[in-house]
Amino acid sequence: MVRKYHLLMIVCLLFAGLTSMAQDKKAPASTPNFLNVAKEKMTYNIISAPEKTFGYDILVDGKLMIHQPNKPGMTGIRAFDTKQDAEKAYLQNVPRS
Repeated sequence: MVRKYHLLMIVCLLFAGLTSMAQDKKAPASTPNFLNVAKEKMTYNIISAPEKTFGYDILVDGKLMIHQPNKPGMTGIRAFDTKQDAEKAYLQNVPRS
């Protein structure tokens, strides 16, 4: 009985290892390529968020690339208290060419 249990555990571990290796070879999800933004026109809009707060949208050649209705990297859904705070956060994080 113990041998069957050990054999089952080995098979499960091998399957998990092979599955994770196969997943590593998949193409990464599509993300905005900010390396080529210098060639394109990048703009932003300050947007209204819930509870009289603000966020921002980032557009590249007029196409929405990022919709940021809350503070990036913060837990919860709290947005910026003022339009100036939202604009400052965008300007601090915009890629420089």
